[in-house]
Amino acid sequence: MGFVQLNASQTVYKQNHQPFYHENQPSLDDFHTHGSFTNLLTSGVQQQEQQEGVPEVGVPEEEVGPFSEGEDDARLQQDDEQDEQDRVVQQSQHVSTFSFPSHMHNVDLQTDFTDPEYRHALDHVDVEYSPDSLFEGMTFNTKEEVQHVLNAYHIKKGLYYRVEKSSPTLIVARCVNSTCDWRCRAAFITKSQKWELRKLSGEHSCSSPIITQDHVNLGYVYISKSILPLVESDPSISIPTIIAHIKSAEGYTISYRKAWMAKQKAIEDLHGNWEQSYHDLPKLLSAMSGFLNGFVVEKQTRPLYNQQGEMVHHYVQFHRVFWTFKPCIDGFKYCKPIVQVDGTFLYGKYKGTLLVAVAQDGNNKIFPIAFAIVEGETAEAWFFFLHYLKRHVCPQDGLCLISDRHESIKNAYARQGSGWTPENSVHVFCIRHIAQNFMRHFKNTERKKLIINMAYGMTEPRFNYYYNTLRSEPETEGVIEWLNTIPKEQWTLAWDGDRQWGHMTTNLAEAINSILKKTRNLPISAIIMSTYKRFNALFIQGGKEVDAKLRAGQVFTEIMNRTMRDA
Repeated sequence: MGFVQLNASQTVYKQNHQPFYHENQPSLDDFHTHGSFTNLLTSGVQQQEQQEGVPEVGVPEEEVGPFSEGEDDARLQQDDEQDEQDRVVQQSQHVSTFSFPSHMHNVDLQTDFTDPEYRHALDHVDVEYSPDSLFEGMTFNTKEEVQHVLNAYHIKKGLYYRVEKSSPTLIVARCVNSTCDWRCRAAFITKSQKWELRKLSGEHSCSSPIITQDHVNLGYVYISKSILPLVESDPSISIPTIIAHIKSAEGYTISYRKAWMAKQKAIEDLHGNWEQSYHDLPKLLSAMSGFLNGFVVEKQTRPLYNQQGEMVHHYVQFHRVFWTFKPCIDGFKYCKPIVQVDGTFLYGKYKGTLLVAVAQDGNNKIFPIAFAIVEGETAEAWFFFLHYLKRHVCPQDGLCLISDRHESIKNAYARQGSGWTPENSVHVFCIRHIAQNFMRHFKNTERKKLIINMAYGMTEPRFNYYYNTLRSEPETEGVIEWLNTIPKEQWTLAWDGDRQWGHMTTNLAEAINSILKKTRNLPISAIIMSTYKRFNALFIQGGKEVDAKLRAGQVFTEIMNRTMRDA
């Protein structure tokens, strides 16, 4: 838990590590054109600039020769006066709106009119410097680039430096060793709008005074730039892999915490700030609702309280969100009447759980139908998900809901108002989870196989055969008693009334969770956008394939054609 700043005079308490946003949700009036929504979808969340702090180590601050504070101020003042003179221009004459100025009637469009004096200001080509060298005149676009190059140089050389003075327009650095003459000064030049390494004094004549496997200047921001391609390719990359990569690339062994922070920073650079992602969520959902035909979203918020337990007015805290797309709703009508649900945790900075609902089409392909992000697999969270799943996606009767035996799911299904009742649906359990529960209680592999055979038995005699085999074994009273607590109609094919369509596990839902493993590392807005992009591509490709088959005269699916051919 921590504090977040609302404004200059008000600080509120952030509960359960969840960010908050203003309760007045943005309307569709905030998105006047389709182009603005397109920009929102393609550009992602606005990235927030963060600067890497450089640890203060070594000798205390002191003024050294040519790098005195007085000279720094004098140089900056001189640069500002020169820049002010360069900005003096003559006032242009008024030109009529509908008549071209006389000097434009005979313009040679092939002529380069760029003023040579300012040509460098138009050159946006970034220069990559070798980490082996520093020299006066090096230019950079940002202060962060200056720090990055200084860090890279000292990490490569096995040396250390400290920042002696830092301001929005100036960096003065020196060696941590008081006997070393190395000094560096970089400043922001207003005329060129770039940072420039203005002065280097002395060479590093010292050896490293610190013996460690890590490097003081090897900060998490520096590491995040090194691992950016890795995180972009796989946001689920493990922390040990990052540590091994830095060991190989830089020769230092960083801490687990530093590697974790670097990964989060890289994800922020790629997909936006974690907190800002929550703030942008209402705007994103409003835009998607306005511009995606048939997009369905349901969200819940809760009051925000400060540290004293007082409610903070006009601000609410994110709690839960459910969403689905029109192709999912329309397509489910033609799928098998089964729904598999499962939950899996998120990996990001703010913890939570992703709930998914999945069906299967007539060609035995996975068909995702709904998603939700909730606080965890609680009874309230599952009720929220199942209620809107029934309301928006699968209101028809005769459905079979398949899940694990989590008590929260059973309670949510049976709760009044969920929409799921014994009259319009059946609730069955995944046999793989039942087998896992059995092993936790009894730890007997042979008897677990008998239970699985009982579940897959298509007829009552087949079920009874394995059941009696289990009963005939010694010391099985506890096993039989445990097994009888689960109604046969909820885990066996012989007693399911042909409602399961042969589906005995939640493997389809778990397959979607596996596909979204990388996505589960992202901020919340990026997660929702990822599902949109992934399944938009899925439905477009599927539509093209079906259209091609219809044009070729194919009426039934491959599964149906094979079944009729083999009959």
